[in-house]
Amino acid sequence: MSLETLRASREGPVTWVRFKTKGKYNVVNSKFIGELQDVLRKEQRSDSRLFVLEGEGNFGAGIDLEELYEVSRHSEASNKFLDALRDLFLSLLSLRKITISIVKEMAYGASLELVLLTDLAISSPEAKFSSPGAKWGPLSTCTTNVWAGELSLIKYLN
Repeated sequence: MSLETLRASREGPVTWVRFKTKGKYNVVNSKFIGELQDVLRKEQRSDSRLFVLEGEGNFGAGIDLEELYEVSRHSEASNKFLDALRDLFLSLLSLRKITISIVKEMAYGASLELVLLTDLAISSPEAKFSSPGAKWGPLSTCTTNVWAGELSLIKYLN
C-alpha cells in the first residue's frame, strides 16, 4: 500500500503509524483520513498487539482549513468529509489492540481528538494541546458525537 500522508511499519508486536503531510503541520485532510482508515482496516486483521500513532515533529494541527472551507460550501461534500472523519474516529476507537499516541510538539483540533481516542497518550514536556474548534462550535463536537451518537457501553464491550 502506497501512502502519501503517513508511514506505517511493523516492529515485532508493534505497528507504528507516523504522520507526514509534507510541511503542512500534519493536517487532517481527506487523503489523510482515507489512508489512516485503510491502515486501521488492515490492522484489524493483523496480529500486532500495540498500535502507535506519532507525528514526525508535530502530532498534528487539526483539520486542513483550506479543504474545510472548500467542502463547507457544499452540504453534500461537507457531510461526506465529516462522516469520513467520524468513521475514522470509530475505527480507531473500536480497534481491539492497545492504542498509544505520542505527542512531541503539538496536537490541535482533530489531531487532539485522535489523541483522546487512544488508550494512552505520551507527551513531551514541551507538547501543546488545543481545541480551537471550540470557539467555532461544530468542529469541537466530533468526538462527542462519536461517543454519544454511535457507541453505547454494551456495543463497545461486545
